[in-house]
Amino acid sequence: MTRRPYRASPASRSHVAIAFSRCSTKATPNPVFRLGIHCGIAIGHALGSNPGVFNLWGEAAKTAEVMATSALPGAIQTSEAVYRRLRQGFVLRPRGTFYLPTVGASQTFVLAGRR
Repeated sequence: MTRRPYRASPASRSHVAIAFSRCSTKATPNPVFRLGIHCGIAIGHALGSNPGVFNLWGEAAKTAEVMATSALPGAIQTSEAVYRRLRQGFVLRPRGTFYLPTVGASQTFVLAGRR
């Protein structure tokens, strides 16, 4: 059996992130989550025999991690690459320029919702 690459679009990930954000803010007035979204090539594999444990490696995963760690509490921060793909269907607000280890200086955005 040949495995096919999984291709989740930035839009589908953004819909999930927005739903998660709304549920979290309803549950607690001061959300503590931070989410990061980037798009690109990543390699992933299930770890061990437990299908619930999955690990991702690569530039896209590293950049998404930096987006998450540098996001404000309760925010969904995206890279400029994600902004370019989502700007027609989503509301994204500029956050500023950050240094990303794999990219260099890059503009980041906060995903605020759907249009």
